[in-house]
Amino acid sequence: MNSRSNNLNEKTVALRLKQTKEKIAQYLKEMDQNDTADSDEDENINVYERKEKICKLEEEKQRYEQIQNQMKATGQKEVSFVDPDSRLMRVDSQRLGVCYNLQTSVDAKQHLIVDYDVINNSTDHHQLTTDAKAAKQTLGVDQLEVLSDKGFYVANDLVECEEAGITVFMPIPAFNPTKSVGVPEPEFGSERFIFDRVKDVYVCPVGKELSFWKKSFKGKPECGRRYRTVSCARCVSRCRCTRNRRAG
Repeated sequence: MNSRSNNLNEKTVALRLKQTKEKIAQYLKEMDQNDTADSDEDENINVYERKEKICKLEEEKQRYEQIQNQMKATGQKEVSFVDPDSRLMRVDSQRLGVCYNLQTSVDAKQHLIVDYDVINNSTDHHQLTTDAKAAKQTLGVDQLEVLSDKGFYVANDLVECEEAGITVFMPIPAFNPTKSVGVPEPEFGSERFIFDRVKDVYVCPVGKELSFWKKSFKGKPECGRRYRTVSCARCVSRCRCTRNRRAG
C-alpha cells in the first residue's frame, strides 16, 4: 500500500544508503574480530548468520544506488515503490500522505466523465484552465459552461477561460481575515469591491472608485493589475478597510 515508508526523496535515499553501508562495515568488522579469536560451534553459526545479513544488505545497497542513479538521470525528486504516480503531498492542514490528485470533468447532463488528469500538486490552483480546455476539445464545442468549486479560484485562470470561450460558474472564496491580512473587517474584503468593466474601475464598499494604477507581477509569471484612489486618505472608514498607512 502507499505509505511514507514506500516513498523516498533524495535525502532519504542518501540516508538509507549511508546506513546500509555502515551496517555492512559493522558486520565485516565483527567477522574479522571472530577470525582472530578462538571459535566454537555457536560462533560459527553467528558468522553464517552475519554472512546472510551482509548478502541482504548488499542487495539493499545496490537497490538504493540504482534509485539514486535513476533520480539523478531523470531529475526526479522522489520515487514511490507501490504506485509510481503518487507523491508525498499535503492531505490537509495537519497530515501528509503519499497519494495523487485526480482531476475529472463530468458532463452535467449525461453524468459521464469527459476528461481526466492525474497531477502531483496538492491544490487545484492553475488546474481550471487545463481541465476546462481539455473538456472543451473532447466535446468538440465552440462554447462551454463550466461549474467549479472555489478551490480552483485563480483570477488569471478565469480570464484565460473567458478568452477561450469558456464561461465559469464559481463561488467567490470567502474572506477570512487573519493577522497577516491588512483588512481589519470582513465587510471591506476584496470580494466587496465591484469591478466596472466599462469604466475599468473598482467601486469600494463606500462607493469610491479605484482607477487603474499599474501592472504588477509580484514575483509570479502571471501579470496582475493594481487599482488605487486618493479618496482613502480622507475616508472615515479607512481604519475598517486597511491597516496600510499609505492606503490609496
